[in-house]
Parts: sequence; structure tokens; C-alpha cells
Amino acid sequence: ANAVARALPLFSLKSVKKEGVTAPRPVTVSFSCSTTPEVSADQLATMTATAQAVRGAARLVDTPPEEMNTLRLVQEAMDAVSRLNSDASVSELGEVSITTIQGEDLDAQGYGGIYGVGKGAKEPPALVVLSYTPKADADKTMAWVGKGIVFDTGGLSLKINGMMSGMKADLGGAAACLNAFEAAVKLHTPYKLYTLLCVAENAIGPKAARNDDVLRMFSGKTVELNSRFTCSRLTCSRKY
Repeated sequence: ANAVARALPLFSLKSVKKEGVTAPRPVTVSFSCSTTPEVSADQLATMTATAQAVRGAARLVDTPPEEMNTLRLVQEAMDAVSRLNSDASVSELGEVSITTIQGEDLDAQGYGGIYGVGKGAKEPPALVVLSYTPKADADKTMAWVGKGIVFDTGGLSLKINGMMSGMKADLGGAAACLNAFEAAVKLHTPYKLYTLLCVAENAIGPKAARNDDVLRMFSGKTVELNSRFTCSRLTCSRKY
């Protein structure tokens, strides 16, 4: 089901050859089960939620960076939480919340890694924390951390020789974690679940971090920049 879902993307900006053809054509997918005569309601719910998550993650990755900037990715996380909170079956069994730290607040609160990577871009970097707490006692807590670099130029360590093409996909980790979080909560995971999205654009600008700069991470440790290619380690490290 997930493989089929990936083959049917939600996002497309392809030109339409025939005049008047704007609506997508419906596609029907059927499955046959070799072990049982029909798919159970629970199996169907699982397939539906995971297929939606695959298509949702692909949509975020496929959207061009001129649209999927840091503000838009943060809004996508907020929209996911709104959808979950409006689902009666979710609110009956647990609580979903979101916390966002953006822009200069990251620097003020000591998140030097994410701020250092994203401060040179037009749109601000952000740390987004989604949480789900089931009302029943959870015997396990899980945390997912997703890299959300909406575009990676390499910063002042500029990517050359075609290496920059396709770097919109650098937000794929955050896209996967965000959609997996929504699917897990919709399927009523018994675990306490956190999802952290480390969102930034590694861009060139007057405020961009330089090689030889030193960033102070949330842990208090200092990191000297020898290459701006290290944005994933700077944003997603447990030291932030």
C-alpha cells in the first residue's frame, strides 16, 4: 500500500497539455489478501493512515523551496496538530500539543546550532516540538528527530558542480517524522510520543555563519565551523 501511495504524488506543477483538463483523474487500488477473505477494519485503518503519511511526506519534499520555506514547514506542523485535535477519537484517548521556538528566540534561549545554520536566510529557523500524551499510562516514551533543511546551498561552503540540485529534499527527515507522528496518533499509539523538527534554510546572506565561526550549542559546548556542509549535525545533534 505504501509503495503504491508513493507512486501517486499529491504535488505536481506539470503543465497540462490539453485545454480544459485541470482535475486529476481518480485512481482505484484494490488489494487481495492470501490469508483472510477480506481486510479487517483495523488493517484498513493502518493502511490508510500510513499511505496518507507517505503521500504527505512526499508532498512536502516535492514542493519547491520557493513555496516550502521554513515558515511554511512550521505551518504544516501546526496544521497537523489542528487536524489531530479536531479528531474526536484522538482527543478522547490523548492530548496533542505543539511548541515552536523561532528566529531570534532560538539564539536567546541558547539553541546556537539551529540558529547558526539558519540565520542567513530570509525566513527564520525554528525548533518545533510536537507531543502526544495518552490518557492511559504509557509504559514507553519515544522521540523522533527530523532534519528540516528546506534548502541547502552549502552556505558559504557553497555546493558547486551540480551538487545543489535536489537539495529541497533535505527536509525529508522532518517530512517523514511529521507525517509518521500524525499517522501514529491517528492509530492511537499507546506510547508517549515526541517529534522534534529542526527547521532551517542553509543560505547565503549578510548574517550567514562563516567557516571559523564558533557556535555555542544548547548543551553549552562550543563548535568551530570548518565546513558549512555540517548543517545536519548542527541542527539535529542532541546538543542543538
